[in-house]
Amino acid sequence: MHIRRKLLDFAVAVFCGAMILGIGAGEAQNPTAGGGQMLQGPYDNIERAASQAKAEDANSIAALVDEVFNYSHSHERLPEVLETKTKGRLVPAEISYRRGNSPGVKEEQIANMLNNLAKRFGAPAYAMTNASQVRFLRMHMALTEPIFIGTGLTNPNAKVGDSVNDTMSPVQAIHLIDVLITQKKLNPMYQVPVTEWDPSKATFPRRPAGRLTASMNPKADEMRDILSKSVSGLTVDDAGRLIDEAFGTLGIR
Repeated sequence: MHIRRKLLDFAVAVFCGAMILGIGAGEAQNPTAGGGQMLQGPYDNIERAASQAKAEDANSIAALVDEVFNYSHSHERLPEVLETKTKGRLVPAEISYRRGNSPGVKEEQIANMLNNLAKRFGAPAYAMTNASQVRFLRMHMALTEPIFIGTGLTNPNAKVGDSVNDTMSPVQAIHLIDVLITQKKLNPMYQVPVTEWDPSKATFPRRPAGRLTASMNPKADEMRDILSKSVSGLTVDDAGRLIDEAFGTLGIR
């Protein structure tokens, strides 16, 4: 695929209230997160890698990062040079977090990073998010990926009534961001301004079994059309700088 095409698909993810880390490939096989009919994704591969990942084994952390990047989504993979660079930063960041040497990523940081990029790309109001929406998606992802996403939700010594931990590992954060990209593109429940989004009143449309594609939702075309006019001059270097900025907002060094 031509590099310009890759960059356009890559930036579409950002435009949807997403990060410039367009991880994944192919059409979405993600769940309609939060309820309703769930489409199966390759959770087993991530869960298996998560169960084997150890802070003292850099190869096992790298394998987990690979599976997160291999997870099937609705947008194109990063160009190889950017994917390699991003993975090279995530592996040591994850090891540092697991060893207790870095603080991890907070839900509020994820929301801030996504919103900063959405504003930069002139995204519509429904592309924006907040910490509450991030938490909502995170809790439901923990049901399908309990080993990976479920780890760290609560303190090992937590008592009944204690709050959910709002911090996660760098790789958990990237995976959650990437799934939120797809929800913003394809799931009508997430395609409303966050000022109108109430998880306590959320309803989930029933969908027929089968592949969830952008053709089922005109907002995916809307986002692509607007973005194509906004990123015509985007280069690999530009994307690399946006990755650096996004990582900075997340506190990933």
